Order: sequence, then structure tokens, then C-alpha cells
Amino acid sequence: YFFVDFAVGNDVVQDNGQSVGLMGAGIVILWLVDIIANLRLGLEIIYWTGWEALLLIVSVLIFYLTWVLANSDPNFFVAANYPNIVYGTMDWMMKSGWFWMATLLVFTCCLMPMYIVYVLRRSFSPSRADIGREIASGWINGVKSGESSKTGAQRASA
Repeated sequence: YFFVDFAVGNDVVQDNGQSVGLMGAGIVILWLVDIIANLRLGLEIIYWTGWEALLLIVSVLIFYLTWVLANSDPNFFVAANYPNIVYGTMDWMMKSGWFWMATLLVFTCCLMPMYIVYVLRRSFSPSRADIGREIASGWINGVKSGESSKTGAQRASA
């Protein structure tokens, strides 16, 4: 929130001369929450299947298509007493440098600490599951087994 608030303060002006304001900050935060939540979920999945990939992509596409529809139609959901505050926002957001800089800055600040802790914890204090995954992939005491010498089955077939 604070990065977006800093980025869309009173000094950020659109092409039409109006300041971005609170509406712009809310839409940027909504965009960032959706993208970062889906990206983090995707990065934490250990065993990918087609379903995970499909559902993550569909989730982001539904968000984006809803934004496109609300952006293009000023009467989107107005009949349900829901004001369309999204109308016209996509045009200035996708073209502005501050939007993409805020996106990159928030991605970095949200995801890097989590992965730094993950790497340090896995390197210096691995769990039993981490050790089991390394052994299952062929690593024992930091050495990939089978690289320096052949096993008995490999010698017999050679």
C-alpha cells in the first residue's frame, strides 16, 4: 500500500491533466494484489500439473477481461447499483511509466524477502522434506551420486 500511495501521490498527473488520486491508487493496489497473489501461488507449487497452470492463467485472464469490459463500458454493472469507477483507467495505467515502475517495485519488495528467507532456511536449516527431496533427486552429502562412478547395474550393461 505504501509504495502505491507514494507512487500515486498528488504529483502524478495523467495525460488529460487530472491527478490520479485515490481511485487510481485503489485500482493499482487491486492489480498488484491479484498479480502478486497468483505469482506467489505459482512459484510455491512444487509439483505442477496442467490443471494448476490452466487455473492460474484463467484466474489472471478473468481479472484482466473484467477490467477490459469495465474500462470500455461506462454502464458496466451500473444497473446493479454498482458505480463503474474503473471506466477509463486502463488507458492511462498501461501507458504510464509510474504504473509499471510501481508494479516492478512492489513485485521486488513483496517477493524478494520471502525467497531470501526460503533460500537461507533451506541452506542452513533444511527440513526433513528438503533433505528427502535432495536424496530422492540423487544428491547425498553435496555430491550427485552416479556422476563420478558407475553403479553395478550400469557396469553390467556396459
